[in-house]
Amino acid sequence: MKADTVTVRSLFKIARRYVVPIYQRHYVWTLEGQWKGLWDDLLMKANARLGGAEQIQPHYLGAVVLNGRGPTSATEVPVCEVIDGQQRMTTLQVVLAAIRDVASLRGLDKLSRQADRNTTNPDAEDMREPEVDVHRLWPTHHDRDTYLKIMTARSRAEVRARFLDHFPRGGTSLKKVNLRDQPNLLKAYIFFHDEVARFAVEGDAAEARINALLLALLDDFRVVEIQLQADDDPQVIFETLNDRGKPLLAFDLIRNFIFMRAARSLKGTAAERLYDQRWKPLEASFWTEDENRGRLKRPRIEFFMLQYLTARTGGEVTLAGLFGEYKDFLGVRGAPADVGAEVDDIIRYSELYQRLATGSGEDALGRVGRRLKPWDVSTAWAPVLAIAASQMSEDEREQAFSDIVSYVVRRAVVGGTAANYNRVFLGLARAMVDKGPSADLVRSYLLGLKGNSTEWPTDADFSHHWLNADLYGRMKPPGRLVAILAEIEMAAQGAKADPAPLPRDLWVEHLMPQTWDTHWPLPDGKHATWQEVGEVEALGAGAIETLTAAAQAAEASGDPAAVARVARQATIARRMRAVQTVGNLTLHTRFLGWDLGNKGFVEKQKLFREHGRFWITQPFSGADVTAWDEAAILRRGELLLKRALDIWSRPQATPAAAGAEAVAEAAE
Repeated sequence: MKADTVTVRSLFKIARRYVVPIYQRHYVWTLEGQWKGLWDDLLMKANARLGGAEQIQPHYLGAVVLNGRGPTSATEVPVCEVIDGQQRMTTLQVVLAAIRDVASLRGLDKLSRQADRNTTNPDAEDMREPEVDVHRLWPTHHDRDTYLKIMTARSRAEVRARFLDHFPRGGTSLKKVNLRDQPNLLKAYIFFHDEVARFAVEGDAAEARINALLLALLDDFRVVEIQLQADDDPQVIFETLNDRGKPLLAFDLIRNFIFMRAARSLKGTAAERLYDQRWKPLEASFWTEDENRGRLKRPRIEFFMLQYLTARTGGEVTLAGLFGEYKDFLGVRGAPADVGAEVDDIIRYSELYQRLATGSGEDALGRVGRRLKPWDVSTAWAPVLAIAASQMSEDEREQAFSDIVSYVVRRAVVGGTAANYNRVFLGLARAMVDKGPSADLVRSYLLGLKGNSTEWPTDADFSHHWLNADLYGRMKPPGRLVAILAEIEMAAQGAKADPAPLPRDLWVEHLMPQTWDTHWPLPDGKHATWQEVGEVEALGAGAIETLTAAAQAAEASGDPAAVARVARQATIARRMRAVQTVGNLTLHTRFLGWDLGNKGFVEKQKLFREHGRFWITQPFSGADVTAWDEAAILRRGELLLKRALDIWSRPQATPAAAGAEAVAEAAE
């Protein structure tokens, strides 16, 4: 490599077209991240010049790494590929355009032309491609249209006219909504143009101030220009560099790795066609949006690549090692044969991932996306993707996906931990890579998991918790309980288990309210006092067990009063437990919810009869229901349980040998 420190003027004075390769990431600099700091540095240098400073210390912007290509004819502008530094070079061009346009607006044509000379190449009309060769910088495909519209507009008013959708009607500032849809380059130009305009006040001072600003940018700002030599490998150099203040993502490195190889192996413009026609969907905003996974926050594309590699390799992949894992993947059996197949494979899985993440579509994949969403088990996505990408029939996929959902939901109902899900589903992904995806493998694998931390709960265990556990307190966030009740409701209506057609504003309602002591008497017809309820609450989750022991002690003492007191407390404890079980929980809309409150049985039943439309509420609102107590709650819980055991079924068969082997391997 050959390195020299040069001014911005020197960087842009030579007739040269700086081409940002297609594999480079988009323009990502932002106001708080980079623009404001750059503008503050520029103001400081300009004000020093206006103040008559005799010596101004240079300001270093960092490095730009260039890979020059000599012209093939006298009518071609020499080209330099920008291996690193495209963010700062693009920003410098935008600042120069802003100075150019403000100077022109103020009638300072000489200064405007001087700024323009640093954004355009001379004599472009005599070149082979004038409309291309005229530009000093040629951005990536993603940013090119926006960049050219800004650079050729030559005024802020014309920029606004070309981007009307991003300005409010009659307004001159950018909209404050849908900020993600606004191109960063547009936001950069508007910011720098407005700052330059404020600095260049009206009157005689405008010329001096714009002149100082332009000189500061061209002569006081410097970069380290690194020119690669013939024996330098651009790929190796790119992988070791980060842009200032905006570290490269693993996906940036992967994209670079793919398209740098494509540029070498494909002829002519085939690499650009590969990008435009096949790769481009991965540059959509859906993939650049940030997602949170635990304490990690990354663009969605990074999490996709992690799940893609896990599904394809069955190995444990981390975000920190994502790029290295990707390169290793290309060397294993079953990897894509060439760069075109590589892109097609990624795109294929990305389409599956998007449908899974959004829960879109009425096929097995869309349904499992919707069913898994409330449970926040992204660790299960790798095997789900492997199943979706396999040659399994739709019925087999349905079975495999239903088994995975059943495993997750049953463990949630019985209070099982999700701490080992990463190991469980990584083992399933590995088993499918080793033995091939099949519904039988998924089932036998899940059935073969043993121990409280990983096992697939049996019907007996599931039923016990379904009828007796405090599911209202256990299911957090509450959307999980809504999802369970919604699936039962849809199944009861004869559709596949899919809550999508139900209203979105669903809440969970206690049929007998949590503060039942006001209007809901105990079986003996007497109301419990708040003091009695408080005494039982103080006993905690094990109140019934504690009171059972207390009842035995009271009977042994022969004290009738003590026996009666403990018996009443036990009745209250059973009531308090029953209230939180699924037999007492139903769905309602937000509108109906305001009216339900803590009303008594008659009033509440009347409201549900008039406004409730759900099958799961009929055991409460039916015409033959004249009371609602612990026995009624248990009966309804058992009725819902029959549906639940069918929706989240678990076969009782012994796991096949292949599944048992996969479990053993996953546990190692």
